[in-house]
Amino acid sequence: MKSTQFASCLGIAFGLLGLVLLPTCGSNGSGPQMSMDPTCSDGKLNGNETDVDCGGRSCAACPINKACWVAADCQSAVCTANTCGPPPPCFNQLQDGSETDVDCGGGSCSPCALTKACMQDSDCQSAACDAKVCITPPAITRVSPDTGGLAGGTVTTLTGSGFVTGSAVTVGGAPCASPALVSATQLTCTVAKATEVGPVDIVVTNPNQRRATLARSFTYSYASLSFAPKVDLALGTKSVGLKMADLNGDKKLDLVASCTVASSGILAAWLGNGDGAFQPRTTYFTGGDNAGWFDLGDGSRKFSAPSRNLNRSGVSLARKTVRASTSVASWEPYRSAGETASLVAPVGDQERV
Repeated sequence: MKSTQFASCLGIAFGLLGLVLLPTCGSNGSGPQMSMDPTCSDGKLNGNETDVDCGGRSCAACPINKACWVAADCQSAVCTANTCGPPPPCFNQLQDGSETDVDCGGGSCSPCALTKACMQDSDCQSAACDAKVCITPPAITRVSPDTGGLAGGTVTTLTGSGFVTGSAVTVGGAPCASPALVSATQLTCTVAKATEVGPVDIVVTNPNQRRATLARSFTYSYASLSFAPKVDLALGTKSVGLKMADLNGDKKLDLVASCTVASSGILAAWLGNGDGAFQPRTTYFTGGDNAGWFDLGDGSRKFSAPSRNLNRSGVSLARKTVRASTSVASWEPYRSAGETASLVAPVGDQERV
C-alpha cells in the first residue's frame, strides 16, 4: 500500500514541477500534501526564477534592479531591458515631482481625494482647495418646504453637502434668519418677508466664501386667497366683451368693456387702483350704433375697437393711443369703413383714414 502511495506522490511531483507549490507525501502514508518550493529560498538562481529566489512562476516578484522577463516578475510591474525598474510617477506610493500629495495633484497626476493636500482647486476631486486641504464645497439639492407667505416666518430645511458652522443663507437676496447647522448635509433657517410673490434663489455662503446657489428654489405666495364682496359696474345694454389690461402703464390692471348706451356703441374703461378697486368709468364712443368685439394689446400700445353700424351696414373703428409721458389715454374715432356689411374690420395699429 505504501509503495503505491509513494509512486502516486512521485508522479504528481514530476507532473507539477515548476509550480510554486509541490506535493509531498505524509510520513503516515496519508497521501500527497502541498508545501513551498524550496528553490525560492535557497540563495541560488534555479528553477524558473528570473533572479535569485524571485520572479518566474514559482517565486515572489523581484524588487527593483533585479532581472526579469515580463512585468509580472517585478514588484513594480515594470520590466525594462530585462531589469525591474521603478514604478512610474503617480503610481509609486511616493509624493514626488509636482504632486501635492502621494500620487495625486499637481497637474501631472489625478486630482486628490478629500482631506489630501492641495495647492489649488484643480488639485482636488471636489474642485475645492481650502487652507491647502481638499474639502467638500457647499451644494444645495433640495428645499423643504419650498413655498411660504409674503409675511415670512417659514422655517425651511436645506439639504445638500458641504455645510459648516457659520454657513449663511439668503432667500431672494434677504438673509434667512437663525441659520442652524443640523449636519454637513442639512441646514435650517427662517425665511424673511418679501413684497412680491414668485420664485426666488436660495444661496448658501460658507465662512471661506464658497457658495452654492439653487435657482428659483423657493416661491413666495399669498398666504390665503379670498375675494371682496362683488362690486357692480354700471354698463349700458347689450354688453359684448370684457377684458383687462394695463392701459396706462402704471402696472395696475384696468378694465375695459364694450356695450351699447343710448343706441351708440361705446367702450367703457375703469382705471385700476391696484387694490381690486377702480376709478370712475370713462366712456369712449366708437362711432357705431352697437358695441362690437375689441382687441387689447399688439405690442405697440395701440388698441383697436370696432363696432357695428346698423344704419350704414358698415363698421366703425376707434383706436386707443397712450401718451406715456403723461399717462393720458384717449380714443380717436375712425370714419366708417364703408357700406358693405361683410367688411372685416382691421385690428391693431392701423393708419387713420
